[in-house]
Amino acid sequence: MAYRALVQLSRRSALGLGAVGTVALVAAGSLRWFTHGYPPGAQVLLALGDKEQAIVTSLVDALIDGGEGLPTADDAGVVQRIDEQLWGADVHTQSDLRAALQVVEHAPILFGAPGRFTSLSRRRRVEVLRAMLASKRDVFVQVATALKQLTMLCYYSAEASWGAIGYDGPWIKEEKLPPSTLRYRSLLAAKQRGEA
Repeated sequence: MAYRALVQLSRRSALGLGAVGTVALVAAGSLRWFTHGYPPGAQVLLALGDKEQAIVTSLVDALIDGGEGLPTADDAGVVQRIDEQLWGADVHTQSDLRAALQVVEHAPILFGAPGRFTSLSRRRRVEVLRAMLASKRDVFVQVATALKQLTMLCYYSAEASWGAIGYDGPWIKEEKLPPSTLRYRSLLAAKQRGEA
């Protein structure tokens, strides 16, 4: 019975099924392009997944090059500091930040750079960010501006940066960390030990 129904497919039905199949394959390929190809993150983090960590690392590398007495982004722990900010944010802010990272990752093709942001050379990533900041579309300007500000805040607020910018540090030398930072560090240490 099933064989007879298959044989009785009209040419139009066959073409329709072929078109649906083609669309399904293209959609599956696009989904794979959006979600695959990200190695495990180099750092153990709490909030950023592998893909997000790759995007943040590429973004930080494009925005911060150190030099002239300034620490590198790794020395300042910028990726981990961004992870902590994301971890401590409310659900809506987390959602907005995650969406912004997705925009940066998949926008380069709209700015003449074929490929994902994480696959581009540092020079091309810098060009894409500049193009986003100069875009006539507000969404790109807002995304690039917000992520640049967050990155720079995490970089220059790190103690490793203070000497290079002439900042002597806070007047009160005894550090009193907020409860969220203490909780983040505790959970991160446990995860690094493999307890979580």
